[in-house]
Amino acid sequence: LEKTTATIDISTSENKFIASGEVLLFDGFLRVYFESTDDENEDTAKDMLPPLKAGEMLKALEISATERFTQRPPRYAEASLVKKLEELGIGRPSTYAPTLSTIVSRGYVLKEDRDGAERKYKVLILKKGDITETNKTEIHGTEKSKLFPSDIGMVVNDFLVEHFTKIVDYNFTATVEKEFDEIAIGNLEWADMIDRFYKPFHKTVEKTLKESDYSKGERTLG
Repeated sequence: LEKTTATIDISTSENKFIASGEVLLFDGFLRVYFESTDDENEDTAKDMLPPLKAGEMLKALEISATERFTQRPPRYAEASLVKKLEELGIGRPSTYAPTLSTIVSRGYVLKEDRDGAERKYKVLILKKGDITETNKTEIHGTEKSKLFPSDIGMVVNDFLVEHFTKIVDYNFTATVEKEFDEIAIGNLEWADMIDRFYKPFHKTVEKTLKESDYSKGERTLG
């Protein structure tokens, strides 16, 4: 089998059809294999391209177009969030579990399953000069064990982004992690590093306490 992409020009249009799949160069053991797995033949055939030659004329027997919708980025699960933290250079293996536990226990995020919703989509088929339209339905947006921001989580996030932009910046956190490594191997004095961080941070805290609006409530943020 050989992975192949075929590009098909249309004589009456600038658009092109592109088909990706596999081409069977030599069947070998597959001849016996396919005969013994009839139930899987249909699925296997969907990935196979018919014999093609460069430059040959093709006749459109049937053309179908299925309506598709733009997918939003997937929500994080615990494992995918840890992977993202690793990619950004934030945290350590020993801190991932406590971090996730903290944001869940404090109610900043909710770990939930959520049912999807039904939506309609159209399938158009052009065959022998006639176009048929079929309406179908599908379930979308189903979530299993995903992390959802709570109302209080979004309030806290908005507050931090507004008043402590530098602190919640990915690059800042990753840089601090690297400086911790430098301290561990003796290339950086911890007192110097903390001093550079704390002085501007303390000024930001003082400024925020004076200028930001806040209201008292029973919920304690920590």
